[in-house]
Amino acid sequence: MPNYLTTALQYHKAGLKVIPCNSDKTPKSDVCPKFSDYTHNQTESDVKRLFSQDCAFIAIICSKDIEVIDFDLKNDGMKGTALGVWEQYTDLLVKFPRVEELYFENTLNGGVHIIYKTAFKDGNLKLAKKADQKEAVIETRGSENAYCVVAPSMGYKLDNGDLCNLPTLTKAERDYLINLARSFDETPIAAPKVPRDVKIADFGTNKAAWTDYNERADIVQF
Repeated sequence: MPNYLTTALQYHKAGLKVIPCNSDKTPKSDVCPKFSDYTHNQTESDVKRLFSQDCAFIAIICSKDIEVIDFDLKNDGMKGTALGVWEQYTDLLVKFPRVEELYFENTLNGGVHIIYKTAFKDGNLKLAKKADQKEAVIETRGSENAYCVVAPSMGYKLDNGDLCNLPTLTKAERDYLINLARSFDETPIAAPKVPRDVKIADFGTNKAAWTDYNERADIVQF
């Protein structure tokens, strides 16, 4: 397994919070039993201790203003074609004025991460699912108890940008990326539930309004 200490120190210097992960992407519990301890505060000494041993992956914690849009393309049956989610997304993303500043990386399972900073992140969101899939094809990681494996981890490759110099997006810019992702959601819209045997009680009685009316009204009076 590789040693990511040099990279971890570079990321730390850039203000990122870093943790080592096992081959199953879980935090390396022997040196990092509780990664949330580093969500807000992490020293250089912490980083040196965490990465003193080899590990399978290096990950960043989605602390403070870090947000990740995760394209899990193994859930996209049209991956690699013109109708693939990522292919269509990037065709539309060219209209985004700051596209060249965004950080893109290819992931181990053929997916893609877009990583940036924003003050307007909203936890972990499921943005899009394919109609025939249970798992999301696009989701965000923005909760402070979330983390994301990143390059140069094995199988992860930088495609654009610099993780040590992430762009900070305005609300409008962040919303553009999020809403563009949501436009690929194929989840059927659930029909509204119609309540059965709804009884609207007449004030002062325990009877349904129409029952109370039928008992008291005289059709002849009309």
